[in-house]
Amino acid sequence: MKLKSILFILFLAAVTGTALAAEPLAQEYVIVAKTPSPKMRADDCALVRLPGGDLLASFTFRTRRGPMPRNILNFARSGDGGKTWERLPPLDWEDGLPFVHDGKLYMLGNDY
Repeated sequence: MKLKSILFILFLAAVTGTALAAEPLAQEYVIVAKTPSPKMRADDCALVRLPGGDLLASFTFRTRRGPMPRNILNFARSGDGGKTWERLPPLDWEDGLPFVHDGKLYMLGNDY
């Protein structure tokens, strides 16, 4: 019965054009990096807590359509729990996934 009620509400909203109110997924957020162009998107995103407590984010930027330019693996680091971010020098890798094991930072990835 509950499923029928949910489906009816969704159907009613679709027919009447009424938007259903919903809470945003993230109430507060910080932008780590912006794509250099609206024709690009962030991809291969990862976040890891380093042994000292800092956060390390990694990501690539890819085009949405057309030929794919060479990817660069980008990094940003936060020492205050993600409130502020500092961009770090990129790696000339296609993609990568950082992880910590036994107190050391490792990267799995593809280089050119």
